[in-house]
Amino acid sequence: MSRTYLTIRDLAEAAGTSISTVSRVLNNKPDVSQETRERIERIAVEIGYIKNNAVSILRSNTSNTVGVMFDSDLDQFFAEVLKGIEKRARKARYQIVLMNYAGSGEEEIRTLLEKRVDGLLMIPSWENLEAIEKLSKTDFPLVVIGRFIKNIRSDEIHTDDVKGGILATNFLIDKGCRNLLMINGPKENSAARMRYEGFSEAVRSSRIEVGSKEIMLHKTGYRPGYSVTKEIFSRGERFDGVFCFNDLTAFGVITALKEIGIKIPEEVSVVGYDNIEFSGIFSPALTTVNIGKEKLGYEAFKMLLERIDGKRQEVKRKALDVDLVIRESA
Repeated sequence: MSRTYLTIRDLAEAAGTSISTVSRVLNNKPDVSQETRERIERIAVEIGYIKNNAVSILRSNTSNTVGVMFDSDLDQFFAEVLKGIEKRARKARYQIVLMNYAGSGEEEIRTLLEKRVDGLLMIPSWENLEAIEKLSKTDFPLVVIGRFIKNIRSDEIHTDDVKGGILATNFLIDKGCRNLLMINGPKENSAARMRYEGFSEAVRSSRIEVGSKEIMLHKTGYRPGYSVTKEIFSRGERFDGVFCFNDLTAFGVITALKEIGIKIPEEVSVVGYDNIEFSGIFSPALTTVNIGKEKLGYEAFKMLLERIDGKRQEVKRKALDVDLVIRESA
């Protein structure tokens, strides 16, 4: 069934004003009174006018749209980062296009470029470094979130994961833990490497003899954390403090320990990473390294906007601070 779309001329006639005035309002241009702007915007909604973005793109060579690529396994972490991205995007009158990906991400990047997005925000998994490297060799605006990748020319924003590892490990040691386990992500993940660096540094710097061991998971999360904990205890291995790559992994560890009959934190203390919303309501409430996830998204969009607007040419890398939220699990 065919559909007739209203034109900018139809909106101008309905509002009783000129086409040029309507155009300035639709494109957020100055020299229009607030009263006129609000009346045109209200009438546009009332009559069902839809702006023809294709025409705007052809005229200005910009779409006021940014692509956001993420891995669905990031779950609640990404949802909180997205709040910051959306907040800054609205302020700049930008729209975002979300693209979930698996594997290399090359197909998803190509799709977003075909949609004529002005820039790209990406929270990469360790599998898609090649796609990022290829895109970083162009002048296309790109900001990588949550990862530190050497030898690429794109902007990056992440958190001080070395400090986070030190905070978590020192806390466990201060609470009397002497046999530590770190359940980490894959070594290809820069956040996993940096958190382990902090873990190792804290153990080395301790004046007390502390045993430590690292287990790297190919994939982190609730089920892997649960499974590896059961496996460790089935082999007769024991630990009294565990530092997890993220909160979801910590939830799995805690569930397994409770099923085995281990008291938390009396027998084993557990510290997570990220401070996602569920951390405070899980039982026991999770002690965790806090990342300002909304700020991470907000600052990432600001960095991308600088690149899109041509205000900065040099590569920018920024690390946000972290802190420790102490709850019941440690």
